[in-house]
Amino acid sequence: MENIPIELLLPNSRTQSIYGVDKEFTRLVMSVELFGVLEPLKVFVVQDEKKYQVVSGNRRLSAAKHLGLPEVPCVICEPVEIDDDLVLAHQEQRVKLRSHQLREIKALYDRYGKHLKQGRRNYTEEGKKAKNLRSGLVAEQGGKHVVNQYRTYSERAKLISNGDESIFNQELQYLDEAKSLRSALNSQARRLAVVQNSKGREKFEFVEIPKAEIINADSFQLEGILDNSVMLIFCSPPYFGLRDYLLGRDQIGQEMSVLEFVSRLAAHFDECLRVLKPKGTLWVNICDSISDYQYQLVPEKFACAMVERGWMLHDKQVWVKSNVRWNTNPRSSAVHENIFVFKKEEQVDFDDSWTQDYHKDEKGVITYGKVGGKVKLRSIIDYRNGVVEAPVANNSALSKECQKQGVLLTHTATFPLTLPLIAIMSCTSPGDTILDVFSGTGTTGEAVLRVGGGRRYIGYELNEDYLIQSKVRLGRAVKELENDELAA
Repeated sequence: MENIPIELLLPNSRTQSIYGVDKEFTRLVMSVELFGVLEPLKVFVVQDEKKYQVVSGNRRLSAAKHLGLPEVPCVICEPVEIDDDLVLAHQEQRVKLRSHQLREIKALYDRYGKHLKQGRRNYTEEGKKAKNLRSGLVAEQGGKHVVNQYRTYSERAKLISNGDESIFNQELQYLDEAKSLRSALNSQARRLAVVQNSKGREKFEFVEIPKAEIINADSFQLEGILDNSVMLIFCSPPYFGLRDYLLGRDQIGQEMSVLEFVSRLAAHFDECLRVLKPKGTLWVNICDSISDYQYQLVPEKFACAMVERGWMLHDKQVWVKSNVRWNTNPRSSAVHENIFVFKKEEQVDFDDSWTQDYHKDEKGVITYGKVGGKVKLRSIIDYRNGVVEAPVANNSALSKECQKQGVLLTHTATFPLTLPLIAIMSCTSPGDTILDVFSGTGTTGEAVLRVGGGRRYIGYELNEDYLIQSKVRLGRAVKELENDELAA
């Protein structure tokens, strides 16, 4: 791309004959005056005249001439025959990138922001120009809410870049590459939280929590944990191709294929086989993935890979969720995830007699069992009819507590407290050690603390922000338990 003097550019006569006078030309002139020519003209060299023939960009050239601009940005292409079909094709395909739209909105508010304040009445020429430009942008981009979303993205990009133009431009690249503006905003929110948490991390005060330890390290090697010392391992590894936990390209879940993912994940549990007690169990929450218009059988392939590495598949459970994510695909909406229970020897410790004791406190924290009759745990963790409630994870309280302590909750892909509670109540005894090798924000740890009985929790988590958020979660649980004891 290069800037070419306007006097060297030859207008495209075919475009002028087809489209004539553009009704939106006045707004285009105002836009070029404010933002400049954002999209370069497409031209080719006319050798005899030593000038450049415009293939696409007549309107922009006319606006630049009207404003007396000396030159405009152009992309030089090979000579082509300009006919009606070519002109129509360029008109159809002239689509702005999201970054161009954002820059237009940003430039508008940077220059005319004082005229665009809500409720402000301004009848000056500048005010009228600003409102006309905004009306055009709103109409072009699909409504005020879209414009406001771009403004939000721009403001966040400024916070993330902190004056570094290269980082700001990277944010614009992410915007263009995202599937949608909404998905771009969601991923950007996580990046902003990471930036803000990096500042709050230095001030955060770590408080030792009895019977709970979270180690900031990779769990591929469980150094310091003795052989045959852990009674229960409950975890939810990163899902294949679903979420970037900002741990680099080598993180689990970002592999190029399902086979590579399940092979690597199964190998990650080799150390768990070492530290697990002979009658202990490993519970793994994992869900499937859809690509190439079909399910990839991730859970099934993972289970096979685990068995090949020496594990025995003891139980299969289905977690039925109430937060349905509806889709428009020609298939049912997935409302479940898989939980596999592995073991290293034939016999395991399992006791579901606790389900006979129905209890639900005022806050509804723990609910299990029913009054009267025999109850058995079922392979579908839905447990309606008053047996066990397994709701979706609710992070609102944790989010508020994190904010109080100067950090933002960035890990929202958490499972409900009920899931590890079921495993702990069924497969452990007082004094046992429970491990989570993908600790996240410490949901398993909170379940251990709430069950109590001298049980000990060990978690492994690589992400420093999640480590802090888990400390907030466990600290909050300890305070609630202490208050309950005082009230009793």
